[in-house]
Amino acid sequence: IASNQAGVALGFIEPDVCAQMLNELAVKITGRWPNPKAIRVCPHLPTANCDCRKPKPQILHDIRDEFGVANSQVVYVGDMASDKYAADAAHVAFQWAWEFCGKTKGEWAAMLGDG
Repeated sequence: IASNQAGVALGFIEPDVCAQMLNELAVKITGRWPNPKAIRVCPHLPTANCDCRKPKPQILHDIRDEFGVANSQVVYVGDMASDKYAADAAHVAFQWAWEFCGKTKGEWAAMLGDG
């Protein structure tokens, strides 16, 4: 999981609550608890111009490097345009989250409580 979370910088969400939320999201999507090394968060504001904020590729490179895999072995699954742009910039494959999970975009939104 590579997630932009400006709410941390704004004080809307505590870092530990953010981590718990992303762990629970991973369980909801995959049915299992994720490897903590596989979750990276950019806690900065969009205006911070940091290297870890998607669509810059650094956060994806960090996860890839953590597991010692080549770009050709990575598929980044996302649900926002910034996810697609980050995958393109990182030179890794991309798939829309709803397609990866065998759902329509509407089913995906409903599953996450967005629709």
